[in-house]
Amino acid sequence: MRSIKLSLLTNFLSQIWGALIGFLFIPAYVRILGIESYGIIGFFATLQAWFVLLDLGLTPALGREMSRFLGGVYTAQAIRNLLRSLEILCMTIAFIILSSIYLSSSYFGYEWFKPGELEAQTIHHSLIIIAALVALRYIEGFYRAALIGLQLQVWCNLWNIFLAALRNIGVIGVLFWVSPTLEAYFLWHTLVSILAVGLYIYKLNRSLPAAPHRAQFSLPGVKGIWKFAGGMVAINFIAMMLTQLDKLLLSKLLDLNIYGYYMLAATLAGICYMVVGPITSGFFPFMVEKSTRAEELVLIRYYHQGSQLVAALTTPVALVLLFFAEPAIFMWSGNMDLAKNAAPILSVLVIGCYLNSLMWMPYQFQLANGVTQIILIGNLLATLIFVPGIYFLVPISGVIGIAWFWAVINLGFVSVIVPIMHRQFLRGEMWKWYLQDTLLPLLAGLVVILLAYLLRPSVLENRLLWFLYLAGSGLIAIIATTLSANLLRKYIIEFVKKGLHKRTVHE
Repeated sequence: MRSIKLSLLTNFLSQIWGALIGFLFIPAYVRILGIESYGIIGFFATLQAWFVLLDLGLTPALGREMSRFLGGVYTAQAIRNLLRSLEILCMTIAFIILSSIYLSSSYFGYEWFKPGELEAQTIHHSLIIIAALVALRYIEGFYRAALIGLQLQVWCNLWNIFLAALRNIGVIGVLFWVSPTLEAYFLWHTLVSILAVGLYIYKLNRSLPAAPHRAQFSLPGVKGIWKFAGGMVAINFIAMMLTQLDKLLLSKLLDLNIYGYYMLAATLAGICYMVVGPITSGFFPFMVEKSTRAEELVLIRYYHQGSQLVAALTTPVALVLLFFAEPAIFMWSGNMDLAKNAAPILSVLVIGCYLNSLMWMPYQFQLANGVTQIILIGNLLATLIFVPGIYFLVPISGVIGIAWFWAVINLGFVSVIVPIMHRQFLRGEMWKWYLQDTLLPLLAGLVVILLAYLLRPSVLENRLLWFLYLAGSGLIAIIATTLSANLLRKYIIEFVKKGLHKRTVHE
């Protein structure tokens, strides 16, 4: 059964569970391994993001073509030939990823970082394991994109819940009872990724219909998606420059402990993406299908529903982290020193992440229609400004300057790219996006969180009090932002009316 509501629900459950279980254990990683080791863990995430560039656009193209298969574009033989073709390319890219990181592990281990207490040999050994892990994570993403394109998000999400628990709870057991080392951390994650790849391959082969002939490499099939894939390569490259270059360059420019604080703040600010991710991934395959069938009115409705859902849920998260950065970190970690060092960075970084998250539905709408030019040009211009700015600002204002610069860049996207996109694709819909989809939820959430800030507790040391206060404030803000969005409010009213009607009928 393919349902956008069920997909969104399980997306949220999977994402919330993954985020919750991951964030709960980050303080344990810092306590057991140290803040410098957490910097290496953050560097692993950066490497993983950068090597998406080698994907050549295959993963998003595969997901889109699987959705188009559901729309009737491909036969069983054609889609299996396309899958086999892209599998061959995927495995080749995975080998290149593994080889590249392995061959450069000595340089990064002994010369790139500025460690204090952490031994260079430990970093070197960890990077060797990271080489295999990044390659496996890339293969995971490839097969998961295919399954999501087939609108099998529910199955993926249920297994993701299990795998997230296995990764994060299992690694704590390894660190406590086997080896409290950075190498052990990455070895365990590698083993879980091997399991995940096997599961995804099995499910994908079972989900596609049987073809009359054995699947084989199809050059025409690859050429058919190359324009879209090529656009995605350029988009991914520029997007990496915008979202990951600061993390890569700062790993060289900063002491490893300061870099660790920056990566921790960036991880917390990334909660916005963890909220918006399940929304956009839930809507995207349905938008592709409606675009393929030229059902424009339904496509526009999905666009506004998704945009309002993004704003309603990310706004409270961003505002809580903006106004309550220090107590939020202390509540989460129990480490006052960690809170004081990371909070100033977090309170600024989250502004940029919030603005960036608002752009996800406009981006998904363009990709669903197979268009990449606007995203590409916008990201390119922003990168030409952002990259020199990093070198200019680090000596002057440090990581705080970079965080503010990131916010300004994303404000430019919201102010410039959104009007250009609506002028080309969605004439007459722009002010609905600005006012109904975005501004009203922001104002509603701002009223609630500002009031909560004015009435905040004076005692910082009580973690339970802060948990209850921030969770309660965030929940009230979510209610306010949701009710302020007209389409979400209408859906809730209809849902309540149906529930009352059914209850009356049964009585």
